[in-house]
Amino acid sequence: MNKTDFDNCGFTHSHYKACIQHALDSGYRFLRMKDALNKLDDDKIILMRHDEDLSLPAAYNLARIEGDLGIKATYFLRLHAKNYNLLSHESYSIAHKIIEMGHEIGFHYELHTHPALLEKEMELFERSKSLMESLLGAEIIGMSYHEPARFMNEKDKRELPPGIQYEAYEERFMDNYKYISDSSAHWREGCMCQHIGKEDRLYILTHGFWWFDKSPVENY
Repeated sequence: MNKTDFDNCGFTHSHYKACIQHALDSGYRFLRMKDALNKLDDDKIILMRHDEDLSLPAAYNLARIEGDLGIKATYFLRLHAKNYNLLSHESYSIAHKIIEMGHEIGFHYELHTHPALLEKEMELFERSKSLMESLLGAEIIGMSYHEPARFMNEKDKRELPPGIQYEAYEERFMDNYKYISDSSAHWREGCMCQHIGKEDRLYILTHGFWWFDKSPVENY
């Protein structure tokens, strides 16, 4: 990979592609979250996670890049999002295309704060998960909380709902991998390209909405 690909770390699709190619050339193996539930002996692993808060078309752009490079990732999708609706034809079609590429779908779940919803939170979760599985024709075994810092303490331990085998912020992921995130279009510890080759095990969270072809306004 040419050094010029990393001279200007940004959120372009071309830089995203360059980062993945750089990791592949460096001997990393990309895994979906569910693939990492068992003990792994590999020295170089990247867990690629996507929390899709706002835009499925933006998520699909990243999924296609990954598919073209032969890697698989995990996409956590929302059911109660304001900006997209899995029942719509467009969102339904995109989600299925992502699945057809071999990517994993997880549930990006909101912790509801209205008292009436809190009293029935488990019932709401189970109904929501069942609906998502029916829509996508795929079993969902993983979840990530949407903006957990707003609603729960970092030390707050929550039991996994029925049918869920992992939550994305569990210690088995956070303690065994170097975690980095592009939250709010800002890498707090430097772009992911700066960690590739320095850390053997990386856990990378991205949000498709921040990534673009030529200009950020493509997504809004």
